Amino acid sequence: MKLSKKVLAAFSAVAALAVAGTFVGCADDEGDGGSSGGKYDLTFWADAREDGKTSTDAQYLYKRAFKQLGTKEQVSAFNATVTVDISKYQCKLTELTETDGTKKYYQDDDGAVTRYSNIGLMFDYHKTQNSEGKNVYDAVIIGYRPYDKGFYVEHYKDVSSESFSTEDGGAFSSATAIGEADKYITASQNGYVSTYKDQVTRDETKKTDTFTITVTQATAGTYTIKIGEKTVGTYIRTATENDDGTTLRGGLAAYGNAAVGTYAKATFTTGKENITGKLFDDVVEE
Repeated sequence: MKLSKKVLAAFSAVAALAVAGTFVGCADDEGDGGSSGGKYDLTFWADAREDGKTSTDAQYLYKRAFKQLGTKEQVSAFNATVTVDISKYQCKLTELTETDGTKKYYQDDDGAVTRYSNIGLMFDYHKTQNSEGKNVYDAVIIGYRPYDKGFYVEHYKDVSSESFSTEDGGAFSSATAIGEADKYITASQNGYVSTYKDQVTRDETKKTDTFTITVTQATAGTYTIKIGEKTVGTYIRTATENDDGTTLRGGLAAYGNAAVGTYAKATFTTGKENITGKLFDDVVEE
């Protein structure tokens, strides 16, 4: 999806993670989010439920963040179970236009604008520096929207750190200057693909959606992506200096994008046996 229609929402763990609403640890993280949990079992969120309750505190449309799942960019294949919190994934908003033309939004059950939270996983994640010496990120995003159980898989490149801040306007999206999706693996540039919704298990009592994501490389550089038992498609890239010549490697990360009044939260469970390559430094204890 274009993250403008599907909220960025995504996962990094270190030896110990804070249970508070801010990130800690040595792994990459950006934006306004939080995480808790342990190694191979990370809960990540962007929480905007209390934001924009009145017109006076309306400041932005989305709260977004991401966090690297581990400390290494050396994962070549993986299987992850994703459990999504669906307790508050949509909100009706009223749109305000300031005298300077700035648009702002606040929660309003009778509002005319409906927005949703999204949550997802990024793989083949790399951090590099652009010509100005600033950090930029490159990753394939597997996104999920609880609203219609829709998925999207897209490759994004040259995404700046600043893009993950809380601000007005659209979500992290190919429709903004935040990043550019140069390859739509799901072949859908206009919204979510619901082909895989039968692979999602919904628990109305616990208010959760659960599904699995599997990414493999039978041929170096050709990633095969599956949602549950269904193959979404493949993503192909060329080798870089970070790769080992046999398989191509990158990191894993979680992202979340919560519209005002919503909650983007998920737990990502991998386990060492489900990772091919390295998710953490060797010095990190099990």
